[in-house]
Amino acid sequence: MESHFGEESAAEVQSSDRLAASSGQPDRESAAASPRDGWRYALWAVVKVLACLGVVYLVGGIGADLTLDATRAALRTQCLNNLKTIGLALENYHGANNCYPAGTLANADLPPEKRLSWQFVIIPYVESGDEYLIDESKAWDAPVNRQVLRRRRLDDGEAIKEFEEPAGAPGVYHCRGGPYRSQPNLPSITNYVGVAGLGEAAAELSSTDDRAGFFGYDRKITKQDIRGALSSTLVAIEAADGGPWTAGGNATVRSLVNDGRPYLGENNQFGGLHPMTGTFSLTRSGRTIVLCVDASTTTLSDSTSPEILESMATLKGPGKELDH
Repeated sequence: MESHFGEESAAEVQSSDRLAASSGQPDRESAAASPRDGWRYALWAVVKVLACLGVVYLVGGIGADLTLDATRAALRTQCLNNLKTIGLALENYHGANNCYPAGTLANADLPPEKRLSWQFVIIPYVESGDEYLIDESKAWDAPVNRQVLRRRRLDDGEAIKEFEEPAGAPGVYHCRGGPYRSQPNLPSITNYVGVAGLGEAAAELSSTDDRAGFFGYDRKITKQDIRGALSSTLVAIEAADGGPWTAGGNATVRSLVNDGRPYLGENNQFGGLHPMTGTFSLTRSGRTIVLCVDASTTTLSDSTSPEILESMATLKGPGKELDH
């Protein structure tokens, strides 16, 4: 019986195999060993891996851009506040002296580039309480002035104590996104420069000249000298390559010189502290922050036309308030 049953089972299997062969359907072993199906499986696996990598790259890129945008927005806010503080200090100086300061501290024995700067002149209106120990009769880079000292007074509840300490540039003169010190053993640099007007000699012009701007080396102006809209006439502007904050001349006072290139942006005359944002951001152009006569601050696109910036850089001004 057992032998007969085994013979019948073998016959059925052989019959089934012949039937599959005659119908053109491959058996399971031949299907599993098909090279074409193996390549399809491998290709599908590669596609899935690439899709996953693409999602990770996209999410990671957007996240990195958002972080970068937030950091740069914080830097812009800091610079807006710094320039606002400088603008209020200039207004207080005008209120006390009936004029704005000249671009350099008056000293007939020194050329403008060796004099102390307007940023040193307004220090009492920027930081109250601290005294910067600088010899005003000497050049900004004289040995006695190379290391700026600050005298501080602290009240510990029992007595007022005085002490002296090395001092960098006041915080309002520096952008955290820019370099801090130009050379060892020299005062730290500023990232904001006064606007002298148009042309290389603008800082030496009379206030009645149409090319003259807010700051001149020896030029002191009042609000009556400003013929343009106060909210559109430039006082100061960001500069990534600013000079020592106590130095007069080009270190802290600059004019717009038309050399055929844009005025704003990286490797140009002004700006460069707030470059374009990340790959996935909608905002691609860099930004430059400026201070106007009414102590307002404005963020300009680095693509701002030279003609608009030139009209803002003179006392003559654009004649009307501009839509920034």
